[in-house]
Amino acid sequence: MDERNWLIRIPGQPPSVNHLYKVATKTAKDKYGNTVTWNDGKPKTYRSMVKNDGVQTYQDAVTWYTKAARPSAWEPNERIRLRYWFHLKRDIDCDNALKAMNDAIAHALGINDKAFLPTVEAKWTGEKEPFVIVEISNEAQPDHDDSHHRIEKLVSNR
Repeated sequence: MDERNWLIRIPGQPPSVNHLYKVATKTAKDKYGNTVTWNDGKPKTYRSMVKNDGVQTYQDAVTWYTKAARPSAWEPNERIRLRYWFHLKRDIDCDNALKAMNDAIAHALGINDKAFLPTVEAKWTGEKEPFVIVEISNEAQPDHDDSHHRIEKLVSNR
């Protein structure tokens, strides 16, 4: 492992995107932060999506582990490969597990997660102490014409 590739070990079961948010009732505020009320004095409320309990705590931990593991000289490229190895307590859809982690890693790196090229390498379930290993590496941008030619060749060989 060199500074182009580095690992993070994230303890805990990642939350599924299916359970990231819940509907909550919030009190309306004006531009000064004061509660907006109806004529009868009752506060105006509205429904909004908020993160479920524990999601922000998990994301804060992922951010911390990412910052702690990042080599001091590492700088992100336009494309970043994230390789995941899941050691889970209970089975979940890996696609659904990526969102909370990708958002937290992007926050830690100070970039937009649209630069990520995530790959799930393996998944195991039944772990007593679940964790996720993430390898982060800069990915060279492939030559567009060469990639297009390779794809056309693959499709034509079917």
